[in-house]
Amino acid sequence: VAPPVYAPPAPPAPVAAVAPPSVGVACPNSQLIRTEIKYPPQARKDGLQGEVVVEFTLTTSGEIKDIDIKSSTNRAFNSVSISATRQFKCSAQARDVRVQVPYSFKLLD
Repeated sequence: VAPPVYAPPAPPAPVAAVAPPSVGVACPNSQLIRTEIKYPPQARKDGLQGEVVVEFTLTTSGEIKDIDIKSSTNRAFNSVSISATRQFKCSAQARDVRVQVPYSFKLLD
């Protein structure tokens, strides 16, 4: 009689990654600031367009700090995007929160 053949144990099931909780951040003046942003004169002259994503920390006291460019298709738009972000007035959260804000620069005829 042949000895019994045992199948190897199944590998453990992978652990599902848990997404961090999504936190809605209210910055009531952000839309107005983003629509009134000044197109950089040299970028306009050169016919440049672009997209910028700015990331910042909103502190528990409502302060905006650690502003950083997360992505940018053209550096010509970085400084005006940072300046605009500094003008946001946001509602504080129960904890510090990282926030991303997209900016789009398109020339209109």
